[in-house]
Amino acid sequence: MKRTELDGIAIFLAVAEHQGFRSAARSLGLTASAVSQQISSLEKRIGAPLFSRTTRSVGLTEAGQRLLQHAKPAADMFLAGLESARELSEQAGRQPTHKHDPSQHAAAD
Repeated sequence: MKRTELDGIAIFLAVAEHQGFRSAARSLGLTASAVSQQISSLEKRIGAPLFSRTTRSVGLTEAGQRLLQHAKPAADMFLAGLESARELSEQAGRQPTHKHDPSQHAAAD
């Protein structure tokens, strides 16, 4: 998977959740222009509009609904994985489970 395939997904999810570019931008600490540019870039990569935009509202298109159907559960699972890893780190007293031992690498040379 290429990193660029995931570019804009968090922003897409925020716009879908907040049903607006400005409120999504505020929640992400970005400008509305930056959010709009990321969504436009994502739409170009997908080849279809994700949102129907009017002066008063933002709604998901069919392509946007399909993306949301898959992206939201995936994002939730990703965040759960991060939280699980954090909990493990806290339980271990924030000690790394693998310590780097330079002598192991020197012996292999």
